[in-house]
Amino acid sequence: LTFELAVSSFQSGVAAEWFYESFTAFVPAIRSDILYFMDGHSLEELNSSDFQAVLLNDLKDVINKKLESLGSKPEVSKVLFVTFVIT
Repeated sequence: LTFELAVSSFQSGVAAEWFYESFTAFVPAIRSDILYFMDGHSLEELNSSDFQAVLLNDLKDVINKKLESLGSKPEVSKVLFVTFVIT
């Protein structure tokens, strides 16, 4: 499985700049939690387009929980697949 995610966060000016800078610093920890979460799913689940929609919402929750645990206010409002390839 190869995948790339994009996240959306809707904020104004200074808050958005601070969130972007802190989010970049948190990426390694977020990536680790995402990979651990993805490991818990079967190939059959991942192949299902219905499950993929649920998965995006679950990934948003994983990201926001990790941000909160790292002391950041969770602000990710949407997660999208940029790339999703199963080989």
